Amino acid sequence: MKVRDVLGGFEDYLKERKRFNPNSIIAYISDVYILLDTAEISEKLSAKNLSSIGTADVQKYMISGNSSSRTQRRKWSTAAKFLGYCIMEGIITDNPADNI
Repeated sequence: MKVRDVLGGFEDYLKERKRFNPNSIIAYISDVYILLDTAEISEKLSAKNLSSIGTADVQKYMISGNSSSRTQRRKWSTAAKFLGYCIMEGIITDNPADNI
């Protein structure tokens, strides 16, 4: 399984289980791509690479770009939800966003 497959599953999860509106889903997926870029993980890599995302990566992602406190909270929420989804799917075992 590739990272892009996990992203597709996360998008379906937001749509079907969480019932997010389409604009929110687009924003979440866009933010996850920024998180992955910050952690230097390509969507073409194996999903196993997601376990290399650490607390420092999440913190760096949170302060990238516009660093207002509201934006940081939104980014934390995105990271926590995406990494929580990865735990639920058995891809990773720990959520580094929990340490922030």
